[in-house]
Amino acid sequence: MTDNKNYDRLEEAIASLAERVSRLEKDGQLAERRSTAPGHAPNRDSADAPSKVTNTAPIPAIPTSPSGTPDLESRIGGSWLNRAGAVAILFGVSYFLKYAFDNAWIGPRARVILGLLAGLGLVFASEQVRRRGREEFSYSLKALGFGVLYLSIWASSQLYSLVAPGTAFAGMILVTTCAVGMALVLDSQLLAGMAALGGFLTPLLLSTGENNAVRLFAYTAFLDLGVIALLRYRAWNRIAIGAVAGTFWLMFSWHQRFYSSNQFATAIVVASLFFALFVLLPLLSIAARNSRSLAPVVLGNAVLSFLFMSSLLNDIGHKRAPALIALAMSTLYFVLAYSKKFGGALASYYSAQAVVLLSLAIPIGLDAQWITWAWLVEGAALIWVGNNFNARVTAWLGGIALALGVFRLLAVDSFTITHLVFNERMLTYAIAVGALAVAARILWASRWKVGTWVIPFVVVCATTLAFLACNLEIQDFWKQEQAGASLLQAQNLRVIRGFAYSALWIGFGGVLIGIGFWKRSRLFRWQALALITLTVLKVFLYDTMSLDRGYRIVSFILLGVFLLAISVLYQWEWPWRGRRESFRGAGQH
Repeated sequence: MTDNKNYDRLEEAIASLAERVSRLEKDGQLAERRSTAPGHAPNRDSADAPSKVTNTAPIPAIPTSPSGTPDLESRIGGSWLNRAGAVAILFGVSYFLKYAFDNAWIGPRARVILGLLAGLGLVFASEQVRRRGREEFSYSLKALGFGVLYLSIWASSQLYSLVAPGTAFAGMILVTTCAVGMALVLDSQLLAGMAALGGFLTPLLLSTGENNAVRLFAYTAFLDLGVIALLRYRAWNRIAIGAVAGTFWLMFSWHQRFYSSNQFATAIVVASLFFALFVLLPLLSIAARNSRSLAPVVLGNAVLSFLFMSSLLNDIGHKRAPALIALAMSTLYFVLAYSKKFGGALASYYSAQAVVLLSLAIPIGLDAQWITWAWLVEGAALIWVGNNFNARVTAWLGGIALALGVFRLLAVDSFTITHLVFNERMLTYAIAVGALAVAARILWASRWKVGTWVIPFVVVCATTLAFLACNLEIQDFWKQEQAGASLLQAQNLRVIRGFAYSALWIGFGGVLIGIGFWKRSRLFRWQALALITLTVLKVFLYDTMSLDRGYRIVSFILLGVFLLAISVLYQWEWPWRGRRESFRGAGQH
């Protein structure tokens, strides 16, 4: 009874509170209507309080997408058109100045001074714009100003010869340094990119046509070290991509225009140093080690370094040496990929690059079957490395290398057979079967959840290659014996060949069924049953019409005995009593 009374009192209290809240809401709405009615005098408190309403128009908000970032329209109107406008103004000013120059309105010295003043004026004016809250517009003005400064310094040296090339070179370095410093202070990647672009264009703009490799590469190294110093404070990976592109653009331009064989030592040392510098760049940057934006740096550095060094070696006639370069680079990438300094996506990029370079080194440095052997061994080794270091990308790349080796074996390699069984073809097929078997065993024992089809596919490929190799031996034996044989002898050889195929198929099926029972693998037993079915069809449809009576009798008796033996094995319960069967792969319990 007491609980019921308490419950009733609680309901009454809640109802009373709801009624009071409703009354207060009505009173508030009435007071608001009275305060906004014409002729209504405000109360003393509101009249004495200072007004917080100003006549300043509200600043319109920038339209944003649901994620909070500016939408496409805002980016086009606020950023892209802004930058395009700055570039258009730069072109317009250039055309105007050219028109003025052609008509001799302004002398050379005055032109350069005017350009320098215009550039400095744009940079200083951009600061005033930035302080008023127009950052995007101010950055475009700064970029435009620095561009005018670069052009003015270039004109002072190359067009009018007012200053020496060394002085102009120092002036461009000063402009680049100022732009980088301003980019750091203002945290603007656009300015940093403009500075890097101007820096890498300087050797081209101020080129005197003379070959001075040491000065060129020293200046390029100065720029690259500046980019690395910049990346110590800002995670601007796009600048790193630009540095890789600019460095190798200068190197290839120099190689095409000035390189000669007596400069080989200088060129190969410089290329190696730049390669090492960009390999270690992620360690010197504050960018996240697993940043996907570092992939172009890794890929571009490896590919461009390899191409440049290969071109140097080809120029002096070393056709095999690029394979050693690729092998050395691949080894370095493997060491870095599995070191503790790198991780995440970057380790995967290094690992992938190592595999690509190793796969390139094989066909460059080897010939004929050696390429196939190397790809097959490489594939099995990469799968083993990937499993031991838990690197799935490396394992998948190993699978690609295995596929390349098998494809080359079946579609490209040609063999000259002089001895049966003990020949290069049988050895190559044996290496392929062994590599596939190793890969299947590693994947079966790995902690990865590979697809249910992967291991059976690899095992079936291995057994198919083994079966094909044995059939090719019979085919070659028949070709050798048939050469120079009479018509009667050729007919007898065809009969023997048909019986040999049947005997081989029965024996191979027996081996597969034996492995299937021994390893308790349904996969091997199913392969055996498929081959046995094919053998039965051959014996009944082909051997009965093609073989002589003696071979026909032996063929049928062998097939019958074999089928009965298989039947007895399947009816015998000991191979799988109390044990789990596996269709996944060989040897799985």
